[in-house]
Amino acid sequence: MNINYKRVYLTTVIFFLFLMSVTSAEEINLEVVGNIGEFDGNNILVSSSVVSECNSVSSNDFTIVHFADIHMGMPQRLFAGEETPDEKREYFAEAILATNQLDPSHSLILVTGDLVEYNEEEYFDDFWNGIFSINNCTERVLCVPGNHDRRTKAIIDSNGSIIDDLEEYNERVEPLLPGRKNYLSDDFNDYSIEVGDYMFIGLDSLSDYDAYYLSWGQLFDPTPESFGLNDTQIDALKELDRNKPKIIFMHHPAIRCTSVDDENPDGTGLPQSEPGGNDGCIAFNREQFIDYCEDYNVKLVISGHTHQSHIIDSAGTPFFANELLLNEFPLNEFPLFVQTQSLAKHSEYFAPGYRTIEFKEGDIFIQQPVELTLERPDMISGSLNCPADLSAYDSKGRRTGPSSGKVDRHIPDSFYFSGYTVTLYDNTNYSAPETILLYNTGEEYVFEIRANFSENELNSAEEQHFNFTIKQRSDSGITEVVYEFVPLTKNAVATIPINLTTQKYEMMIDTDGDGTIDETREPDSIQTIITGSTAVSNLESSSGSTWINFTWNNPPDPDLSHTEIYLNGIFKTNTSAEYFNTTGLEPETSYTIGTHTVDIYGNVDETWVNATAITKTIMEEKGKGDHRGGKGTGSARIIPAESTPTSAEIEEAEEGDESLRDVRNVDISPEEAEPAENLADSELTNAPEESEASDTEGDAEENKIPGFQIAFAISGLLAVLYLLRKQQK
Repeated sequence: MNINYKRVYLTTVIFFLFLMSVTSAEEINLEVVGNIGEFDGNNILVSSSVVSECNSVSSNDFTIVHFADIHMGMPQRLFAGEETPDEKREYFAEAILATNQLDPSHSLILVTGDLVEYNEEEYFDDFWNGIFSINNCTERVLCVPGNHDRRTKAIIDSNGSIIDDLEEYNERVEPLLPGRKNYLSDDFNDYSIEVGDYMFIGLDSLSDYDAYYLSWGQLFDPTPESFGLNDTQIDALKELDRNKPKIIFMHHPAIRCTSVDDENPDGTGLPQSEPGGNDGCIAFNREQFIDYCEDYNVKLVISGHTHQSHIIDSAGTPFFANELLLNEFPLNEFPLFVQTQSLAKHSEYFAPGYRTIEFKEGDIFIQQPVELTLERPDMISGSLNCPADLSAYDSKGRRTGPSSGKVDRHIPDSFYFSGYTVTLYDNTNYSAPETILLYNTGEEYVFEIRANFSENELNSAEEQHFNFTIKQRSDSGITEVVYEFVPLTKNAVATIPINLTTQKYEMMIDTDGDGTIDETREPDSIQTIITGSTAVSNLESSSGSTWINFTWNNPPDPDLSHTEIYLNGIFKTNTSAEYFNTTGLEPETSYTIGTHTVDIYGNVDETWVNATAITKTIMEEKGKGDHRGGKGTGSARIIPAESTPTSAEIEEAEEGDESLRDVRNVDISPEEAEPAENLADSELTNAPEESEASDTEGDAEENKIPGFQIAFAISGLLAVLYLLRKQQK
């Protein structure tokens, strides 16, 4: 039999190359980014197009995105730590980026009131500019008004009557609502829309009921009740099909209370201790509305107003995440009353965020809220204060910016917000900059500033100028570049090329608009804030026979409050210093420190940064041995004798244990430190053994011969056999 060595050789090579590709593929670690609100590192998923063509939602499988209490604009009074209008714009944009990842034909966005801080045209412009960045917004954005949307700068007028003015809302928001809505009556902004088998009902829970000012700027009731639902509204609801499954959304919550006490003798009030608070719900027809929900097949009542996140049944009983795995199992007890925190404002216990609710094959899955942060995603922004128009262009010539009274949004994942000046309650003026946010940060952009003077500005003898700020945000930090008082003439055009990583910030200025660069301008200031890990770094130690002094560097985070210190898994203290000294230890004994950082809002960085140190022997301390203090790398693990307490458990212990409270809230210097508790051998960490085992596994892994090396060797052997056979012929 004649063997075709050439064919055998080629077939074998192809076969082993295939094996090599399979082996290599198995060695690749793929990270799949999933549903809305998930991030790949610090980057949120962003869309590749501005608008997707689609029809209205018609399937029974769809997703609701709940936005509550966006509060665009400047409040009557900006309190310490409160979000600025610029920050609200970024929170709003971050939520919209995530929303745009959903299939527009299978998702709805519910905006449940308090779109703006108060009834100001410019504030509604901000909301309008943001909401129109949602793909197919006029088909799938459903809004209802809140109490702030009808307020002016005060809550009451000169006659003592509560102000209820929805003029701006009706002019600017009502046109956004889908044309297929059916109004429930002629008197209120209540409407219904059919989505698959469900009826969505938007209700106006009306104006403030018990809020007023003692004097200008002094709010008596920060979370007021609303008047609630009028009798006419309740009657209109009862005209709807009783058996049709319903989703109701409105601004104020409605929670039943069955407790009877001195504060609520008839059991119809709601104690302040309950979610929402007594003054956070609708004031009138509360019981009648909840009865309606039970009798008319209402599945969910979705609301905001409280800036809190809760899920409550019709009896007023809260559901908790540890009792019901909302993300994994559908709900089967209805109606449920769902509150979501503010999209753009912190509350005492809740960060800004939004919620998604999924409808799948007749089941309803309520997701835990997605929290937002101004540390992600990557972004480039430009902010302009001046009589000029700000535009951005990408590498394909697409533009975002104002255009003849309208706004172009041709750059994917871009947002434009116009500038404005408003007069606040105390007659001071506040100016918000014209701003463009760009999130497709792999692009090369050009910011353009083009003079746009009013007639008064043209005739003014005063020289015009502009201020411009660029911000580059990535996982490594934030760089802010500022140009101040740049002269501006009638036809001037200034441009700045920009990308996420550039450090060249030369502004090119065409002073007369003839297309020739007449001068260049360098920034007046450049400031970089390094971000990233908020854990401690450079954790090191020095030791004696009975003491160890641990030192570290605190993170460069302006919000850092303190570091939690654990020794061998047992909590010891909180400290804002960069050292912890522990004394009274056993000679020649291993001790492991564990650290967590905590910010001023109480958020705990769950990253453990640990280090293990060994106390010296008595002889070593006398100078006859080597120092054996450890140096932390941040990769060691604490294996505590008992489970490490959570921040909540520590806070609970503080309430009943005065001694623990005293220890945790005192920064301990090396001289003042108390001796650590002695531990039995069984309580000490076994991290070194684990590390040793891990090293052994690593060595074994290194000794393995990769599949491609085997394939290469066999291929070479066959090539030699082929050449020998050819010589024999």
